[in-house]
Amino acid sequence: MPDIYPAWRVLLICGGSGSGKTVAGRRLAERFGLSLILVDDIRMGIQAVTTAREHPALHTFTVDESPATDSPESVLAGLITVAEALEPALRMIMAHHLVVEGAGAIILEGDGLLPRLTSLAYLRGQPEFRHINLDGAVKGVVLFEAEREAIRRNMEARGRGFQNAPTSEKHALSVGSWQFGRYLVEQAATAGVAVLPSRPFDTLDERLMGEILR
Repeated sequence: MPDIYPAWRVLLICGGSGSGKTVAGRRLAERFGLSLILVDDIRMGIQAVTTAREHPALHTFTVDESPATDSPESVLAGLITVAEALEPALRMIMAHHLVVEGAGAIILEGDGLLPRLTSLAYLRGQPEFRHINLDGAVKGVVLFEAEREAIRRNMEARGRGFQNAPTSEKHALSVGSWQFGRYLVEQAATAGVAVLPSRPFDTLDERLMGEILR
């Protein structure tokens, strides 16, 4: 059992693909005995019950012959589009969890999380949170891998079909994901959200704990 418990009810771990979010989220979930929710699971669940015609933004990367992976710029644009489209669903999940008494705390991680979702000022302006006390309820952090080639290496090691993609698509996905990480850092500055470098990995857990327990 952990000797320190977080005060928040929802923790968001944002960051581009390959920045170490899933590993960090899993370790924190194990340390605190909490549930880890992958935003990719939510996205794929929504995609399973919708069509590209109904919700084209959500299906940016699933449409056959989609131009979304043609270049780093198209990958960046696609990732932003999907994150924006997911936000209403993520807000509702967060709000509902906060009103369920005794539901405990959860950790959400994924590149579909925009840093503004960790901003209490922003959330208070959204209809889902109008009657919810947000004081100390939501905490967030952005993980950032500054080295572009490290993103590619991490995506290769992770698998998920990346290693079998054509070289041009690997380049587009890895560079576009790195650019998206930089975009999230810029958004974090606007939202007032902490940004933590992914490396050195051997101190990431300690640095994360220092941030999320403030």
